[in-house]
Amino acid sequence: MKKQNAIILSTMLIAPFAATANGFYVGAQLGYGDQNTQSSQINKHHSETAVGSLKAGYDFNDYIGAEVRVSGVNKHTSDIESRSQTSAYLKGMLPVYESVNLYGLVGATAANAEHTTISQKQLNSISYAVGVRYAATENLGLNLELNQISSHKDYELATIAVGVEYKF
Repeated sequence: MKKQNAIILSTMLIAPFAATANGFYVGAQLGYGDQNTQSSQINKHHSETAVGSLKAGYDFNDYIGAEVRVSGVNKHTSDIESRSQTSAYLKGMLPVYESVNLYGLVGATAANAEHTTISQKQLNSISYAVGVRYAATENLGLNLELNQISSHKDYELATIAVGVEYKF
């Protein structure tokens, strides 16, 4: 929990300074998620839920960027109590057209999850995503993304989401 708070605080402190730079952006995503827990072959559990994310990132150039996210699941549609997921990514981009980019994310996620099938509360894992971004205006972008937020053997969370971002 201390790591998660440190990441969130660092992002909040860096954001005002980074906002003056051309590559800084903030955004939000909303989507559908598929959760799985497993502590053994016998103790498996599956749940589907809504997933939301807030993100902040910086594009160093047209091809490389970095991003942090805080995500959460709808506790009313899931009996797996997953309070939050904090992710940090390296982002690779491929411009396809003037206003369309394909991108991929690879990084790490710290997930806080509780269920009778989960033995730990903080689960760290590799995280990755692929998506497409459409620049509706110079500053406003829309995206569609497939994301494996958590790939831990005890807790997996995969999503499909749509999002919006504002580039400063």
